[in-house]
Amino acid sequence: MLQLFSKSEAALIFRVSGRTGPYQRPSKRFPSEEVPKDFTPSVLAYADAMRQVYKQFGENDLDIITLTADALMNTAPWGLYDSRTGKPNLSTPVLEVKEILERGLRHPDAKHHPGILHMYIHLVEMSDQPEIAVIAADHLRTLIPDAGHLHHMPSHIDVIIGDYRRALQTNLKATIADDKYYQREGGKNFYTFYRMHNYHSLVYGAMMAGQASVALEAASRIEATLTERCAIG
Repeated sequence: MLQLFSKSEAALIFRVSGRTGPYQRPSKRFPSEEVPKDFTPSVLAYADAMRQVYKQFGENDLDIITLTADALMNTAPWGLYDSRTGKPNLSTPVLEVKEILERGLRHPDAKHHPGILHMYIHLVEMSDQPEIAVIAADHLRTLIPDAGHLHHMPSHIDVIIGDYRRALQTNLKATIADDKYYQREGGKNFYTFYRMHNYHSLVYGAMMAGQASVALEAASRIEATLTERCAIG
């Protein structure tokens, strides 16, 4: 029989679907077709499932490392660190995620993997040591030329360490990439939220770098691509 996917891919399929094997009936990740009021049970279940996949297959699989880190971080969104001190919140899996990602970053292909670089920036940006992600940010900057959000992501570190000129340049490239997407897909889609985030980051970086003309030009570009109809959706 032709094997259509690897053992690690099968593990991902079964875990995400709620199965533990090919002959078990899948349980829904969400309790119903209605949007639940509380996503916590499904978020925690998915995180636990990805832990198991990582333990079995993940130490050298950058995709699984990325998905596991993402799943674990989503159990404590914006809560991995104390907001005043930047120290790790030990009631969250922050140290577990740090170990997973930093082990993964030692993989020779990690600098070419947008997922792990993206996750590491999100992991440390609210910590008291955001500068440790500068190298990851630099690898990510131009890795996927047409992905505006990935152009933008390094600026999460740039603005925190005060490199506002770099934040300006990074977000300018992000918005140029986003313009290509807008020309093809228009503005009535979920990505408009991310396009505006990239524009806002460009405005902020330009203002902090003392580049008023760049900030004003970005504001004009926002108005040109965010009509009232787009905003209403």
